[in-house]
Amino acid sequence: EGMETSPPKSRSLEVTASDWGSVGLLQTPSARMAKAGTFSFNYSRVQPYSHGNIFVQPFDWLEAGFRYSDISNRLYSASAEFSGDQTLKGKSFDAKFKLWDESYWLPQVAVGFRDLAGTGLFSGEFVVANKRTDPFDWSLGLGWGNVGARGNVRNPLRIFGSKFETRKGISAEGGSPLLSSYFRGPASFFGGVQVQTPWEPLILKL
Repeated sequence: EGMETSPPKSRSLEVTASDWGSVGLLQTPSARMAKAGTFSFNYSRVQPYSHGNIFVQPFDWLEAGFRYSDISNRLYSASAEFSGDQTLKGKSFDAKFKLWDESYWLPQVAVGFRDLAGTGLFSGEFVVANKRTDPFDWSLGLGWGNVGARGNVRNPLRIFGSKFETRKGISAEGGSPLLSSYFRGPASFFGGVQVQTPWEPLILKL
């Protein structure tokens, strides 16, 4: 009589940072979270943007981060004499909240904010869901502001009032929460997939 064997266990899901420092794919966030207590620093360069990102995961449901950015094709101010050869700099704060964990049928879902209190240049909000199927971790979300920069979807929140159809423009001064802009204006869908290859050190992102 042969021995019963249990099916092989799925490899644990690896979570890695996006170009923006938060857990995600390349330019888009995902609903995944790092382990509580995680601290990360990364630097990314995608012409004309350079980002230095510091992110922390104080709880399993909260990811928070700070970013210092340089934009190489814009001067520091509208005055060329004042700017000299100094390029535009910016600071921003991000937060992402996990709404619920993935189950057999339901995806993991999170809501997040990019550049919570800044000039509005990078500010954006999103709702995103992730579902894993063996080596594939799929994500699909809806973004507003910078996260939904394509703006090809009419804001579904317009059912709560016409104020959700327009978004406040970029401000010359940063540092204050952009409450009047959150989840406002046109939106767009984003998504992708992370693939764990048979060679464990190699993860592909699309």
